[in-house]
Amino acid sequence: MALDPRRATATVTFLLVSIASVYFLQSVFDRSDHKKGLAIARAWSAGGATVEGVLAHRNPGASIAWRTAIANGCYGVVRATALVVPPSGPAVEYGFDVDIPRVRLVAADDRAAAVLAEVMAPAGTAATSAPVSAPVATPDAAP
Repeated sequence: MALDPRRATATVTFLLVSIASVYFLQSVFDRSDHKKGLAIARAWSAGGATVEGVLAHRNPGASIAWRTAIANGCYGVVRATALVVPPSGPAVEYGFDVDIPRVRLVAADDRAAAVLAEVMAPAGTAATSAPVSAPVATPDAAP
């Protein structure tokens, strides 16, 4: 039985287009997750201060740079990391896991837990303990 060259070419072309389509669609979902995760992490609030506001208040004059990475693409979890660079001294990282479908922010390290405790504390009070994660709340600027 001879292999028909036109049929083989069509099959290979179909496979290549299918693979390219899957990669393209996944990249679109990943870009969306990065954008939404960053927006949720930066604007997370319990009605008062935001995560970014608390970081700026704790580190006057520091620059804050954010980066994101897909922690779990199947469940829509993005790791958002704030790199706080003070005018003098070493840079400090704060890690947050953003559960996009549930619109939930969870501290990924002790420094981030202290920031979330301050964000979640009622206005005018200081947080005395640093919970591992913040209760579910809706961010002010959810995408």
